[in-house]
Amino acid sequence: MVLSEIPIWQWVATIWLSTWTLAIWRTWSRIQERMEVQLPKHSMTKRPFLHFLVYTTCFNMILILAGIPLVVSDKKRDMWVYAYVKSLGKEKT
Repeated sequence: MVLSEIPIWQWVATIWLSTWTLAIWRTWSRIQERMEVQLPKHSMTKRPFLHFLVYTTCFNMILILAGIPLVVSDKKRDMWVYAYVKSLGKEKT
């Protein structure tokens, strides 16, 4: 099999899935740790499985914008985690 025989949609799907998996892998544990410290009584801290489902599903929608920088840069990943936890902790008006 030659690389040119592989359809373009398989290339896109592979890159999308691997970027999504790596981004979730690199951010999820840090988000959980940060939430336990900053927001111990938040409803998403009490329900980690539901939070994981919501996070992974929603993150899939913004993967093109946020995925690659989170995978390649520790600084961008940390900025993402801090901003995400901070936004969860804001009061809704």
